[in-house]
Amino acid sequence: MKPQRPNIKGIINSGTQEIEKFQNQVLRSILKQQHQLLSVHFHMVLESHKINFLMQSPEVKNQLIDRMLSKNHTLRNIQIGMIVGMLSLEEFTSYAKYQREYNRRMIQMLKKRFQDNL
Repeated sequence: MKPQRPNIKGIINSGTQEIEKFQNQVLRSILKQQHQLLSVHFHMVLESHKINFLMQSPEVKNQLIDRMLSKNHTLRNIQIGMIVGMLSLEEFTSYAKYQREYNRRMIQMLKKRFQDNL
């Protein structure tokens, strides 16, 4: 008789469900609430890099948003910090459990929000 392995799929699914629930209930609401502040900060960084964002085509704007949030680690960290700073102590404890995954998702959501609001 073979020894039974733990149901890894169940473990992964429960972790994924927890992450998605936190993302949808907590992170999305913070992003919505802080959108204007995050956007103003993003545009300030573009100005400091002498990038005239408003004069660009929508395609170039999308590329700039993607590139800046992917490559500019200072910008990424400040934007993430502005979101994490809005978490309650309980929410922060949940965030710390899957920090890398939540950070990745926050950047994806920021990119999408900024691109949708060109």
